[in-house]
Amino acid sequence: MSVQQKEQIAWLSDLPVVTIWTIFAKPAFDSSWLVAALAWCALLVLAFRCRRIWSGPHGSAFRLAASWFSVPLVLLLTADALVGPLYNARYLFFTAPAVAVLLAIAFTLSARAIVVWALIGVLVLASAPTYISQRGPFAKDGGSDLSQIADYIHSNAAESDGIYLQDTGKSTLRPRLALYAYPAAFISTEDIAFEAPFTTTGTFSDETRSLDEIESKLVGLERIWVVTAGSTGTDAARKINAAFNLMGFFDTSSHQTNRSVITLYER
Repeated sequence: MSVQQKEQIAWLSDLPVVTIWTIFAKPAFDSSWLVAALAWCALLVLAFRCRRIWSGPHGSAFRLAASWFSVPLVLLLTADALVGPLYNARYLFFTAPAVAVLLAIAFTLSARAIVVWALIGVLVLASAPTYISQRGPFAKDGGSDLSQIADYIHSNAAESDGIYLQDTGKSTLRPRLALYAYPAAFISTEDIAFEAPFTTTGTFSDETRSLDEIESKLVGLERIWVVTAGSTGTDAARKINAAFNLMGFFDTSSHQTNRSVITLYER
């Protein structure tokens, strides 16, 4: 059945999902390269001492944690190679506790308590930047600004203004996702590109009209809010600007969010 349903994750084939980082760092350490580097130094020391540990007091915990970490990884990589594409680092997040157990064993290789606590302290300090950033306003998906987009539209759009949100690029970074993340913010606007919801397309995206097909939806509109990823200087933004200019709409103001730009076009 897994093979029959693999098209559900066929989008993985378009992404560089099998890399050194996604195999050995992201499942347990997410975006913290510093913690990953320090941890793997400790784990390499542990690997060199594995014979001694195997028969020592931590032998059972070591064998359990090593199997817990390695077996799912090997199975997933094998399936990805034979059936593929299947690999995604998030599928291995449940192995993070195994890495924690291995690190605990590695730290206790030293008989001196001060060394153990020093190692723990270094790891905690190295984790601090990531811990703080993960709790910031743009922590999700490397800086998601969907809430900013929604707040700005909700505060500035007038009744029956048009809304056009870019629906191209990486699926998780598209401004159009703001419509589903914060639908209440867009209730008063008219979605001029909408054709069919993503729930009927079998993808992450709605079915939307192209720029060449939306002119009929502009009848009666005087203002359109256009949200594009990046800045006004991107190829996508320039293409959208040119298309609206040809349809008689011109940009009158713009607002930059964390990684998107919201432009008001008026007839």
